[in-house]
This record gives sequence, C-alpha cells and structure tokens, in this order.
Amino acid sequence: MYSQEINMPPKFMSSSFNFIKRKDIPRHIEGHPTQNERDTSKIWLEGEDIFCRDFYPLAIDIDDMPTAEILKIARQRQLEKITQPSTNGRRGSGGVHDRVHIRIPSLNVEVDESIE
Repeated sequence: MYSQEINMPPKFMSSSFNFIKRKDIPRHIEGHPTQNERDTSKIWLEGEDIFCRDFYPLAIDIDDMPTAEILKIARQRQLEKITQPSTNGRRGSGGVHDRVHIRIPSLNVEVDESIE
C-alpha cells in the first residue's frame, strides 16, 4: 500500500478579486482563508494595508506561481476598481492603499511588489 498526496485547490473568496472572464477564475475552494488553516509548504497571497501595517491572507494553498500571478493581478484590478477616481479626478478615500504580496514558504520571501 502506498500513500498518495492529494492536491487541494487554493482557497479564496472570488469576490475579493476582479477576473476579466469567469473562465479566468482558477479552480478553488470558495471561502475566507485564514493563516491557521494554511499549508505552510505552499505559496499564499497576502494583502497589506499600508496605513496600519496590517497583513491579511487573500488566498492560501496555491500550488504554482502562474496561479499566484493570476490571483495577484486580479486582486490589484479589484483594488483599482474599488478606489476609482471620483468626478473631481481624485481617488475615493485617498486611492489604493493596499499592497498585494506573493509569499513563497521555502524561501520565506515576498515575490513582486505592490500596487500604489
């Protein structure tokens, strides 16, 4: 008898992202990700509120960088959408003030930077 590794799809709330087409949404488990349930051997997407230096999980248990990149771009698109300029040309509530980070556990580093 042998053990077979079961790959679970990433967990995230699709409403937290802005995908261009429905088919662009990666296969996933719909739900609010938490740090406590994260597989520490997998990639995760983390948001950062730069005003209060608060970090929060956006997507957990990501198996590969292409999926992480798709999610990061979709989250940045969502942040831009919710902070669109008002009629006077200014962004609502001071513009985008969140960053999106791809975290790689084996390296314990951040990949790519943010949107500002």
